[in-house]
Order: sequence, then C-alpha cells, then structure tokens
Amino acid sequence: MKSALLKPTNDSFFLKVGFRPFFLGASFYAIVSMGLWFFHYFGILEHLPSGIPAVLWHGHEMVYGFAMAVIAGFLLTAVTKWTQIQVATSRSILFLFVTWAFARLLLLAPNGNLTWLAGLSDITFNLSLLIVVGRPIRLRRQWRQIPVLVCLALILISNIAFFVSLTTIQYFMAREMNILATFIIIGLSGVIAERVIPFFLSVRIQNYEPIRNPAWMGHLGLLLILSFALAQLSQGSKFLLALIGLALAIIFAINLWSWYHPKIWSHPMTWVIYVGYGALPMGFLLYGFQAFLQIPLQAGLHGLSIGGIGILCIGMMVRVALGHSNLNVYNPPRGTALAFSTLLISACSRVLGPILLPDYYSYWIGLSQALWVGVFTWYFVSFSQILSVNPALERPTKLKTSLPLT
Repeated sequence: MKSALLKPTNDSFFLKVGFRPFFLGASFYAIVSMGLWFFHYFGILEHLPSGIPAVLWHGHEMVYGFAMAVIAGFLLTAVTKWTQIQVATSRSILFLFVTWAFARLLLLAPNGNLTWLAGLSDITFNLSLLIVVGRPIRLRRQWRQIPVLVCLALILISNIAFFVSLTTIQYFMAREMNILATFIIIGLSGVIAERVIPFFLSVRIQNYEPIRNPAWMGHLGLLLILSFALAQLSQGSKFLLALIGLALAIIFAINLWSWYHPKIWSHPMTWVIYVGYGALPMGFLLYGFQAFLQIPLQAGLHGLSIGGIGILCIGMMVRVALGHSNLNVYNPPRGTALAFSTLLISACSRVLGPILLPDYYSYWIGLSQALWVGVFTWYFVSFSQILSVNPALERPTKLKTSLPLT
C-alpha cells in the first residue's frame, strides 16, 4: 500500500496526470468529429470515411469518443485526489489514451473493414478505465463512489452491445445503445456535478452556505435516469416517459434552488457549471413531453447532450486544466466567457431554433455545429500550452480551487 500512496515520480510530465492528454485529445476530436459531421450533413462530403452509417458514427463518437475522453481525464485526476492513491502511472495513462485514440482512427477506416478492431480497442479502453479507477476506490473502501463505477460498467456494457449490433447489422439497436450511453453519461455527470458544484461555489462566494439535500435524492435521480433510459429503449408508454422526465426535472430543479446564490453570475467559472446542470431538467422535460408538445424528436436529446454534457464538459475542462496547472482558476484565458456563452448559443440553436422556426431547420443545425467547432478550437488553441508546460515551473497549486477531496 505504501508504494501506491501519492509521491513524486519520474513519470513523463505530460502523461503523469490523466487530464492533460485526454482533455487535449477530447478538444481536438470535438473539432474533427463535428467538422466531418458538418461537411457530411450539408453534402460537402458525400460519404464519411467510416464504414458504418454516418448517423451511428456521429452519435457514437460524441458519446464514447468525445464525452468519454473528458470523463476519463477528469476521473484519472479526481480519484487520485479523492483517495490519495496514485490512480495510474504514465504507462497506464498512455495505454488508456492510445486505445481511445486508436478506436477513433479505426472507426474512420473505409468500408468498415476494421470496425471489429475499433470495437476491440474501444472496449479495452472502457474496461481498463473501469479497472484503473476502481482499484483505489476499493482499496480506500470509498463506497460512496460506487455510482461512478456503476456508470462506467454500464457504459462498457452498452458499448459492447453497440459493436455487436454493428457486426450483426442491427442498426436500430446500435442507435438505441448510443442513446442509452448518452443517458448513462448524463447520470454520471449529474453524480459528479452534485458533488463539485456546491464546493466550487463555496470557494468563490464568501459566506456561501448551500442547502444540503439528502444523499437519497442523488441516488433516486440516478435510478430515475436509468429508468428513463430503459423506458425509452423498450419503447415504453409516452405517459411513463413524461412522468419520469417530470420527476427528474423536479429533482434537478430542487438542487439548482438549493445551490443558488446571486453571485453565481458574477464570474463565468461559476455560472458555466450552474447553467450546464440547469440544462438537464429542461432537457428531460422536452424529451419526456415531446409526444405531447409536438416538438422535434431530437430536441430533448440534444438539450441534454449539448446543453448538459457539452457545457459541463467545457466548464470542467477549463477548471481542472487551470487548477491542476498551478494557475488561478478565476483568471482564465481571454475569451473564456465568450466561449461558454457561444456553446450555450450552440445548444439553443440546436434545440430551440427548430422548435420556434422549423422552416430554417438545417440552418439552425449548421449554426450549432459551427459554434461547437469554434468553442473547442478556442480551447485547443488556448490550452495546448497550459496542458503541455510543467506546472513545477510555476507557483504552487491552490488545490482548493480545483477539486473537492471527496
């Protein structure tokens, strides 16, 4: 056990902490994958180089590609701090990153000849991440982290089912696995957000005392998200979906009310995570009531994915990169507020635009895609050096501005 405790190592700096390669990779892939989807959607690129249906590739890569890279980078960093045990060596982080990146490349192989190898690489990444993150949690007996491991295990299972569906040409089931994984990641994002948002706000806002909601509310929320996903997967009653969606919206709204303080809006590093979490109840309401409101099928799903997952991801990518690089979280690079606002506009364009002005549907989609690419191009350019420069050359890190201890 002694050797597992945090201590200085001779590991490669860039690979010493998981967020550096994964955040850089996630931002680059957010640009490439959405750029390819943009060109295909508007007919500029008639066929994607991928050998699988374009809509399945897009859905899979946004979830298992982009979002899972951000989650991996966050957990490899956070679990080390939660447990005070070094989660991974530079070699294991390199292995995780290579398996993730290799799967992304292989899925773009023409004619789908290497789809099976892409699946093997991607599933290896999912399984390895679960093992690497789970080990220190087990050693420290931090059973309150079990929901995190459950979500990682479910993502692994859904990804296996996705590739099995591809090889058996059951494209409808593959699409459902993409949607299921989206809900699982939303559940995982909710679990993490409910821990870090009150902490982040208490660091920034003087005399901030959020109302502490009971732990069972968080467990109930995760259970309802999984129930919502299963109800959607089984083509359940529209009334059941609406009921679960309403219950989830109420739980998320109670959390938002419990955490609220007027000074949240005083700095982009506080309002971005609050707004990202706030997109979740709106998304579940739209998704649950879409059959009654006569709104586009994808409105609720993209409200949850772009508005919820996307905004929470960019907020955490900026915060963790700064806080763990010995830089002031509340003095971010120029353009941070504009980037956060732009991603919010991207979500509104994708969700509200087609509802309010459906005649301009394709224009709303294109605007949303272009804004997404712009935001992550800003991140890649602004943070490439931050993620690559050794923080030992800078001042000591103020850890309380980065991640909570549990």
